[in-house]
Amino acid sequence: MPRPTGRPERQHHPPLKVLSTRVLVVVLVVVCVGVMVATEAVVVMDKDPYSNLVVAVESDIQDCFAVLQATKQIVSDASTALVESSDGRLAFTKVTFLVPDTIAEECGLDKNNTETMTKMARVALKVGKDHPMFGDQPWTLQPQGCGVPGRFLYLPYSFLIKISPTARGKQVLHEWAKYRWGVFEEYGVAGDPVFSLAYYTASNLTTNTSPAWTPNYCSDTTLNGTFREPCDWPDCEFEFAAEQAAQSSLLALPTLSSVSLFCDNTTHQALAPTKHNARCAGRSVAEVLHAHPDFQRPDQNVSTDGGIDVEYVSYDPGSEGSYVLLVEMSYSVSDDIQEGRWTLLRSAIKQWILEDVVEGSSLGIVTFMDNGVGYPGMINIESSLTVVTSDNRLGLSNALPYSTTSTSWSKYISSALSYVRGSMTSESVVILVTFPGYISYHDTEEKLVEAAGNNTVWPVLYTYNSDTVVQSDVELLQTLARETGGQVVTVPDYTYHESSTDQQSLRTQLSLVQLLRHITATTSLTPDAPPSQLQV
Repeated sequence: MPRPTGRPERQHHPPLKVLSTRVLVVVLVVVCVGVMVATEAVVVMDKDPYSNLVVAVESDIQDCFAVLQATKQIVSDASTALVESSDGRLAFTKVTFLVPDTIAEECGLDKNNTETMTKMARVALKVGKDHPMFGDQPWTLQPQGCGVPGRFLYLPYSFLIKISPTARGKQVLHEWAKYRWGVFEEYGVAGDPVFSLAYYTASNLTTNTSPAWTPNYCSDTTLNGTFREPCDWPDCEFEFAAEQAAQSSLLALPTLSSVSLFCDNTTHQALAPTKHNARCAGRSVAEVLHAHPDFQRPDQNVSTDGGIDVEYVSYDPGSEGSYVLLVEMSYSVSDDIQEGRWTLLRSAIKQWILEDVVEGSSLGIVTFMDNGVGYPGMINIESSLTVVTSDNRLGLSNALPYSTTSTSWSKYISSALSYVRGSMTSESVVILVTFPGYISYHDTEEKLVEAAGNNTVWPVLYTYNSDTVVQSDVELLQTLARETGGQVVTVPDYTYHESSTDQQSLRTQLSLVQLLRHITATTSLTPDAPPSQLQV
């Protein structure tokens, strides 16, 4: 289908004014057994997690007071282990708990005083219910590669309340290493043919060493114990003896009392079938750590003798952020233009919803397209404004249609914005995913800004090619973003030619995911964006 040519010259209008909003929260500082209320507005923005470790408590947690006390003790224990494993460079000196005001009293806090909260730091650690897959064990969301920090570390209820405190601090340090420094597990997994519980070594095979199997744990010395019979690969389980001499590795054996260090290049087994070796190309954990800025600091000889300062911030869980995805489905973004164009867009949005949208925030999904005559177009609510939970996240991620049906190039954006404002929300961040061209001549600057109302609009230009873009349309969207408090971001037009067809590159999806993360990092109360988008 040929692209339309020619469109009326746009008239530019003076900037319009919009109102800004602020979020009110309760701020309390606990000293010993008393409660001190902060007298000034609090801005939780310390970018160093060691001087301010931010811990978010989920609103449906049980026994909140006991959970907070257990978490403080575990962080203190983890700090002690951190000092030893980092040669005295690092320690946690302060923890800030973010507590939903709906359970503040249950947590032992007084919420009678309110102060102004303007911006939260990145949430490093979350405390909540046991996980359906990981159960009562701590875990870390790590969607990226070696040396790249994770999204957050999660401590489940039963780990805090029901499990013996022995070695819990080192288990948290184990997860902190994954979250902060981008390293991975150095042990095998039952039933996994790739990362098996045991493996053969060349030495075993050539020297007839007995036993033939080697337990799949990185350690600085031979582990004491025996394999449980029958030893059927990959489930050849190793039973540890009570006495062990191993001092490493915390990424393999954090529960052993003798272990307090990470494997380095002198103790690392680079050929062992572990997730860390697979992701980090055989480099030791210590080698990855020492490339991180945390280990570029001068020796500080920190200690935990002074204890850890604790602060509590109560906030409205409904203020985590409210988002509406307003996605164009015109012919401009269809797979007919370039193979994979809509498919990659849909995959990027699905990945963002699954991995990045903050739990407790609200999300709505709306699609729009022209009906072929430019006015008023078709608008569909794919998902109404919904609070994001672990239970509904997957369903929300699948809300977008699998394909586009429109044969029209143009679109009427102000109509879609008006619909969102009137039918869904007037106080949200609207992420407008649109092709930068063929905007209806009905869409003037004034009409677009008026249609947005108090919503903040972030136009995402999918995809941007400087050779073909309609510059007047880009300027129109820049005005819309500026006057509503948003920002225009662009997805480069990554394409390649194969089998006589133009195809959209996977880099397009990756770029869109990064931009969506940037938007949530910039606009949410407690952003969980990756470190590539936030200075940590």
